[in-house]
Amino acid sequence: MQNILLAIIILLAVSHGKCQVTELKSENARLKAEIEQLKLQLEEQRKIAQEAQALALNNSEFAKRQKYLASASALALKATGNFLDPQLKGLLAIQAYKFNKKHEGPVFNTEVFAGIYSALSYENGGFDDITTQSLQGHNQQVSAITKGSGFSIYSGDSNGKILHWKIEKGVVSADTIMRKQKGEHHIKDMLLSPDERYLLSVGSFRDSKRKRDYLEVIDLHNNNQVTKITGFLGVIKDIEVLESQSRYFVLSEKGMNVQEVDIQTGTISDFIKPEVKINDLAISADGRYLAGAGANGNVFVWDLNNGNSQVPHPANRSVENTALLFSPDGRYLVVGELSGIIHLFNTETNQRVRTITDFQQKVTGIKFSPDGQYLAVSSLASQIRVWNMKNLSARPYVMNLYGWATSMSFSSDSRFLFGGGADAGEIRVWPMNIDVMANKLCGLITRGFTKEEWVFYVDEISEDYPYDGETCNLK
Repeated sequence: MQNILLAIIILLAVSHGKCQVTELKSENARLKAEIEQLKLQLEEQRKIAQEAQALALNNSEFAKRQKYLASASALALKATGNFLDPQLKGLLAIQAYKFNKKHEGPVFNTEVFAGIYSALSYENGGFDDITTQSLQGHNQQVSAITKGSGFSIYSGDSNGKILHWKIEKGVVSADTIMRKQKGEHHIKDMLLSPDERYLLSVGSFRDSKRKRDYLEVIDLHNNNQVTKITGFLGVIKDIEVLESQSRYFVLSEKGMNVQEVDIQTGTISDFIKPEVKINDLAISADGRYLAGAGANGNVFVWDLNNGNSQVPHPANRSVENTALLFSPDGRYLVVGELSGIIHLFNTETNQRVRTITDFQQKVTGIKFSPDGQYLAVSSLASQIRVWNMKNLSARPYVMNLYGWATSMSFSSDSRFLFGGGADAGEIRVWPMNIDVMANKLCGLITRGFTKEEWVFYVDEISEDYPYDGETCNLK
């Protein structure tokens, strides 16, 4: 009997022990789960803390960057002011450039461009560098400019004189293609043939003997021999080329006739008789469309692949259109008005997508850089303004001339913009790369900021900037 009781007691003890073990295992598992949960929570909190720290750092870096970029603009503005010492003026412009570049400011920075150009030019005490001076060669209104190969352009004036300008190793020189002509010989437009052999010139030309208006074809490969194609009525305002087919179109009869010209045979044929006066022509890059700027405020587009049928285009304002041009990629048709307003139309939808109101006077010309990056517009406001096509909302570069801006052209490599004015043969050239301009300016600067100048001009903006006595170390 005692043995039975002893067995029962042992069984109960073992059972109780097993229960305790089970409870301990369960508790242990629960504690492990809680520990794992705490680890996850701690890891999450660590990530949140790291993100918060990174955000604070980013905000701090962003604030620092914005501060330096604002300082770049302020210093560039100072550099456009009047100085007795061109060295100091140049140092301010370069310091603005360095702040903008180091802190990843916009490559297309209008304030920095203006500061560097002002320091290079004679205005307000700059260096009066030769690259900012008006090119010497014309003494009458430069009414037409067209690009040549490489760094070269051709310019024509209101007396019929034509020059070929070249930029080699930073030096600009010119060869005379045609000397001043007798009688009325006001060049309105020029272009180079696709093979670059012929230079075509149109305008107000009249044969004194035959009393007929004509077009000039200049053979650049044959001592600039001139061939006259006669038979036009009235002033020829514009000439365009369909490059893929070497077909030439002129706007004659004072804008009332679009004619095709065969420069080999001299044959002239009516191509399109517009319903209203046209002030300017443009051909799309793919050669399909011909557009005309209507004097009645409308834009006319003809489909050259479909019997010259007119493409419906939304009615514009009643203000006279004075210039137009397709973008190199074919996405836009840009139209300028007598009022100075500029419109961009989407060529797929023919709908207006942007209006620019920077000018208050007649738009005289529209040009795109060959790479499509820049849009340049000239006007009677004696200015050429250049927009970055990647950011049309940004302020444009502003190029000033003495007289009306009457002509312009980019170089074929898009690195330079040439502008012609109405004032006594004025023709200027602007580099389109700020880095090139900065290096040019540093070639003229022979010293750094004194500590007193740094305190007065730079610390005035912020005392946080360490003194930089080697401003022209652009590395």
